[in-house]
Amino acid sequence: METSTGEVIERISSDTVLIQDAMGEKVGKFLQLISTFLSGFIISFTRGWILTLVMMSCIPPAVAAAAILSYFVSKLSDSSQTAYVEAGKVLDQTVGSIKTVVSFTGEKNAIDKYEEFLKISYRATVHQGVIRGIALGSLWLIAFWSYGLAIWYGATLVIEKGYTGGYVINVMMASVAASVSLGQVSPCLSAFASAQIAASKMFATIDRKPAIKSTDDGLELENFLGNIELKDVHFSYPASPDKLIFKDFSICIPSGTKMALVGESGSGKSSLFSLLERFYDPQSGEVLLDGINLKQLNLSWVRQRVGLVSQEPILFTTTIRENLEYGKKGASQEEIRSAIVLANAASFVDMLPNGLDTLVGEHGAQLSGGQKQRIAIARAILKDPSILLFDEATSALDAESEHVVQDALENIMVNRTTVIIAHRLSTVKNADIISVLNRGQVVEQDHMPS
Repeated sequence: METSTGEVIERISSDTVLIQDAMGEKVGKFLQLISTFLSGFIISFTRGWILTLVMMSCIPPAVAAAAILSYFVSKLSDSSQTAYVEAGKVLDQTVGSIKTVVSFTGEKNAIDKYEEFLKISYRATVHQGVIRGIALGSLWLIAFWSYGLAIWYGATLVIEKGYTGGYVINVMMASVAASVSLGQVSPCLSAFASAQIAASKMFATIDRKPAIKSTDDGLELENFLGNIELKDVHFSYPASPDKLIFKDFSICIPSGTKMALVGESGSGKSSLFSLLERFYDPQSGEVLLDGINLKQLNLSWVRQRVGLVSQEPILFTTTIRENLEYGKKGASQEEIRSAIVLANAASFVDMLPNGLDTLVGEHGAQLSGGQKQRIAIARAILKDPSILLFDEATSALDAESEHVVQDALENIMVNRTTVIIAHRLSTVKNADIISVLNRGQVVEQDHMPS
């Protein structure tokens, strides 16, 4: 609802550079120029206060030029950063889905989109350069005008007020140096302005309070059985609050039961998993684990006891071993071996050049769909959860592999509460209960014979 992956990456990579620039060299330079400004006028007032007061008429135009520069640079910097963020989104989506882009010959379209945002940023940067040039030229114009004023009025003071030429030159040089220093503060101010815009968005993200956050607060049950119950749940996704997924939805899944959820797409099967993992909270009603409201339980503790295997398995750009260790940090070699054997993954893992230390590529691109699915199943097995959630976990497997993995799943589902989303008869035939969902309601429920 608020941002995208590309925007987050772009903010981290570009905005931090702007903030670092403002906090680094520019601070020292700003202090130096302000010190020069103050010391210049102190010397000027000491040497000749009348001429200094006249020379101070140069300050308002210099300050005005600096203020105008800072204002326009700030606006243009915001426009440029926004365009860069949008370009970053296009880049992230294109590179992350390059196979899809190539298959639809969408390279030119992606490049055109990227160039469109870069042109916006380019124009903003050119305008910044023009404004900086005009402002700098104006500052030097004011400086030379100040020299002329000092020499003309200084001559009058030499004749009428007893000033010496040395005093006039002292005042002129010190005053002009002070005024120019004040004018040269403008690049520092523009850097501060750009960093302020970048920092405001970054700190807004840092200070954002998520509605659901994983903390150490909440209950931890000593003897967790895995009873699941949803009571009178009303739920809609935050991005579409008017579209109800569940209305007065209730379901009970006793501990150790294997329940299969079937129904057409959009009936709420995957949304049920999102509520059980507490990726979202219902607008009303309760999600209960062992009779305790999920909101009262320690979220990290709950997720450690729930194993989820999605229809589209997510693998990280690292080795098979490290992907498996997301299920259990520091798992022993024996535990990992047992998990991949149960998931029917040992056959292909052993054939890889580096075995468990083989890199899977970005998003697991080096593996087939079935291989990725089996690694994801092994990761869930390694977690040894009390509740298993399978969202079409065998959808990417061939018939033979599906049969073997089904047998493995049957073994690991013993004494665990298991919820399976399925469209195949082979997936649901061994379930204890089959629940049919339609438009967010349980329209039929059958208890299978033992």
